[in-house]
Amino acid sequence: MPVLETIDAIVTVGERLHWAVEKVAALGTSNTEAIQTAYACAKEDWGLERDRLMVERLERLEDTEENRARLDEMFTDEFFFLQENYRIEAFRAARRARRRMLAYAAAGSVDLNLAFTDSTRVERALRSLEPEDMMVLAKLAEQTEPVFDPGSAPQHHWQDLRKANQEQVTHVRVNRYEVAQTVPHSTDALLSTGCIRVHEVRLTLTPALSITELGYLGLRVLDAYVSVARTEGLMAKTWGLPHAP
Repeated sequence: MPVLETIDAIVTVGERLHWAVEKVAALGTSNTEAIQTAYACAKEDWGLERDRLMVERLERLEDTEENRARLDEMFTDEFFFLQENYRIEAFRAARRARRRMLAYAAAGSVDLNLAFTDSTRVERALRSLEPEDMMVLAKLAEQTEPVFDPGSAPQHHWQDLRKANQEQVTHVRVNRYEVAQTVPHSTDALLSTGCIRVHEVRLTLTPALSITELGYLGLRVLDAYVSVARTEGLMAKTWGLPHAP
């Protein structure tokens, strides 16, 4: 290599190192008063939003004396530990969108028909999920699996009806798998948290996708959030579609 080219290369490397050193130094000084103020505001905003959502949910639930008694039983130390877990996770989240999702989840854990152990499972899963992941899960859940109803036909038709029902279920699950392949990052996140399961169809060995019980529980806890996010266009944005206001 000619001497001049060698000198230019050394200068270029030196400039890059200088730029890198400046960036690393900036990390050390980023904890300025402005950043601390912004962080404090984010924490306060999250608490206010969670409290607002919680009040709205309680107002809908405490309409009877029985419900109020059941709510009193729900508010144990363990429930408040669960709320603290959501608070801590929200304060760790860099994205406002994720903090907002966790506020909805914290409020959504107030559910008289949801076992507390299920609420804790959902909270653990949400530690690894982004709002877009839940939009993907909601989209996959739109393809519902038909359920065979024995009362819909005489018993001598049950065998044929069960077979037809299973074929429809398989079709839904195969379609879900194909849809999930278009959003690999969210699909991987949902798989790793146990919200979905990929398996093969018997005989054909075609890949298919099922939503697990945990996945449906997550959608239940975040039902209000998913509804709001749809309205605001997050669902369309996740899938790269135009949002119709």
